[in-house]
Amino acid sequence: VHDLPLANVGWLAKKKFGCKLILDQHELWSETVRHYRHYNTPVGKTVRFLSRWKNYEKRQFSFADLVITVEEPIRDWYVKNTGLPAEKILVIPNTPSQSAIEHVFLPEKTTGKNFVLFYAGKIDRNRYLDTAIRALGLLREEIPGILLKVAGNIARNCDPRQTVKQYGVEVQFR
Repeated sequence: VHDLPLANVGWLAKKKFGCKLILDQHELWSETVRHYRHYNTPVGKTVRFLSRWKNYEKRQFSFADLVITVEEPIRDWYVKNTGLPAEKILVIPNTPSQSAIEHVFLPEKTTGKNFVLFYAGKIDRNRYLDTAIRALGLLREEIPGILLKVAGNIARNCDPRQTVKQYGVEVQFR
């Protein structure tokens, strides 16, 4: 089952058919949901409060035979906050291989003077691209030729180009 909201469907299937329940959790849903636009409207805040995502997450994880996530810090968070044993959590990074992205728009060759950071995916507030943009100024001190390239659709009410202007850094969007 991909993402926490559908975990209950997987649990029902496990009960009915006796199959294994594997939860594919690529983000800390109960933490991330607090940052979604629709949960930060007046109505959304009420829905979020009543939803009790942390309790739901903990309960659904207790039914899982295996949880897959994308990095060790998320695995550690799950162990600490859901009580799931570490051996029931498998870490499989979801970053693309270089061969899968080299045709996109990376430079043909990078030299010691150039360093490219590349982001591909949905561009929205909860992806924290603004953090990478803000960090470019500091990184430029250590890596003068650093460049951030971004490929993806920009969500409504999200304006990373404004952050680029605010911090006076160079970012290429596609």
